[in-house]
Amino acid sequence: MIIEFTFVAAGALLVLRAILGPTYADRVISIDTLTNLVVLLMVIYSIRIQNPIYLDTALLFALISYIAIIAISKLVKK
Repeated sequence: MIIEFTFVAAGALLVLRAILGPTYADRVISIDTLTNLVVLLMVIYSIRIQNPIYLDTALLFALISYIAIIAISKLVKK
């Protein structure tokens, strides 16, 4: 339970960084880290309730996040 609270607190700080980030790269990195935290929370939840369907959802979310971050970084590079 403490681990989840720590991840949620870190997520709140990442949202703050995404809103107030001085550069566009800071915002992209914070959003990428936030999506990784969401995936991690989904995996922890899946293990706690012993239901593997959330693992598939976490994998799909991680894949979509990876593709989106690659697209955004190519957009920033231009």
